[in-house]
Amino acid sequence: MHGRILRQAIADFASGRADSARSQCEHMLSHQPRHAGALHLLGLIAHRANRPAEATELLRRAAESPGAIALYMLSYAELGCRSADRVEALRATRRAVALDPGFALAWFCLGNLLQETGPLAEALAAAETAQSLDPEKLEYVLRAADIEMELARYWPAIARLEAVQSRWGADVQLRTLKAHLLRLVDQNEAAVALCNDTLASGSHSAELLRAQALALQLTGEHDLALASFDRAAATPGAAALTSARACSDKAVLLAHLGRTEAAAAAFDAALRIVPTLADAWYNKTNTQSHRRGDADLEAMERLLTGCPAFRDRLLLHFALGKAYADSGDTERAWGHWQHGNALKRATLDYDADTASAELASIASRPLDRGICASASGSRLSQLPVFIVGMPRSGSSLIEQILASHPAVAGGGELLQLRALFERPPPQADPTAAASAALTIADSALARLRTVSVDALRIVDKDLENFRHLGVIHQIFPRARIIHCRRDPIETCFSAYTKLFVGAIGYAYRLYELGRYYRDYDALMRLWRSALPPASFLEVDYERLVREPDTEIRRLIDFIGLPWDDACLRFFETPRRVSTSSFAQVRRPIYATSLRRSAALRDHLGPLVAALHGR
Repeated sequence: MHGRILRQAIADFASGRADSARSQCEHMLSHQPRHAGALHLLGLIAHRANRPAEATELLRRAAESPGAIALYMLSYAELGCRSADRVEALRATRRAVALDPGFALAWFCLGNLLQETGPLAEALAAAETAQSLDPEKLEYVLRAADIEMELARYWPAIARLEAVQSRWGADVQLRTLKAHLLRLVDQNEAAVALCNDTLASGSHSAELLRAQALALQLTGEHDLALASFDRAAATPGAAALTSARACSDKAVLLAHLGRTEAAAAAFDAALRIVPTLADAWYNKTNTQSHRRGDADLEAMERLLTGCPAFRDRLLLHFALGKAYADSGDTERAWGHWQHGNALKRATLDYDADTASAELASIASRPLDRGICASASGSRLSQLPVFIVGMPRSGSSLIEQILASHPAVAGGGELLQLRALFERPPPQADPTAAASAALTIADSALARLRTVSVDALRIVDKDLENFRHLGVIHQIFPRARIIHCRRDPIETCFSAYTKLFVGAIGYAYRLYELGRYYRDYDALMRLWRSALPPASFLEVDYERLVREPDTEIRRLIDFIGLPWDDACLRFFETPRRVSTSSFAQVRRPIYATSLRRSAALRDHLGPLVAALHGR
């Protein structure tokens, strides 16, 4: 009988007759106080009536009743406690999938919760399970691709979206997510084209305009990007979070262009819309210096105490580390850096032994000088200049100096070129090798020319190319390679204080960081002995700081260009700098960065041990 009454109560609730539904549920509970279905429906009624405490209690009782089904546990998790207690929400959702492993919605919700709380590999597995159980739900596909994007698995995410493109290719959310992914793999023109095509078809959304703006700024269309950020923020009906993110992204671009006052105003606008936006706090902190007692420090600490989502905690810890370091409170800075690095490291599938073996394998391959000797055509170009090294070694400063020369363009990190060099020419057949090398050279030069059509030298500052210097020299034997070096402890310490975009897995644990540096240094010793001096130059950051005139002249001479005084005034060069050093390169060279780690040396024991091979 109760089954019939419950069905009628559900029908009444669905038809808007909440009072009738409530009366029938109360009748059932008067005979069976732990009736799971009645408790669940009463919880839904209370939730719709905006009585959260009552709803949570009723949904909890429903989920814990003897006759509870997986749906009741999921309702408790999603409606009852997700916003206030993610740990309890996660527990209830895990119970739901354990009770009903075929419940696709529960797996989807589990993936969402895990993405918010941090175990991203497990989150992806849950989202993929939901997708496999119910392939008819596009939102399940999008969630899995979004998690892959956060894991820096950009190409698998793109492949996931393209696998369903024939069916859902016109969907604006799919196109927007794909545009974000294309930007992250350096397919910026393709990302802009996809956004433009979608907008031209009449599909509009604030997030699509934001994706367009983020891609436009990477193609050099800064004014168009700023306009698109404004349109995104002002889109009627846009979610407050999307509008705030658009304002924050605009602020970042303005800061990268050196327009600090306008950037500060845009950050303030973002935080007026969503005061808890961790992205805005993080990026704002990286654009300015802080003093003791700064109100921003207190505001960010308050946000942390509210147990925000995983990504927000990650951003806030790194932001507070930087802010406290600015203020001179190095111990508190260190505490936040440790928390932030631990959170990030927990998301990464990084194996130090595998990374070490990969670099050793590269070092074991002989440099094929025969391919170099047979170079012709585009392979003889002197256009490319490659800057390599470890992150935080002074590479952004050197690119800024070079790009201040009127005949040089700075391209930033050109990931498309790295993808070409990761597929080296075959060595068994000299004719085939020469042909393949020429094809790679043509593709690389075409990509470089998208940076500038008339520059005599174009810089690729993809530091990871240190792995591919043998291939690069074989493809372009006349190209220049500049290796940036800095004191190992200072380099690694500085890297430990930064949250990087992409999969730099070695940077978030001190011992692993030191070990990776040692393996990198061993490979660079090989290149130092194998590459000719006309192609390979090493620049020590410390010497550049102490003798800037001498070292800058040496740089310009190395790339084969006449001297220009603008290179000494690099901090006046109006160009976009998107690395974490964007603020530093707007200033004359300063010496305070030479021993930043000194105050925290007592904490760096694992790093020092790894650097010394212990």
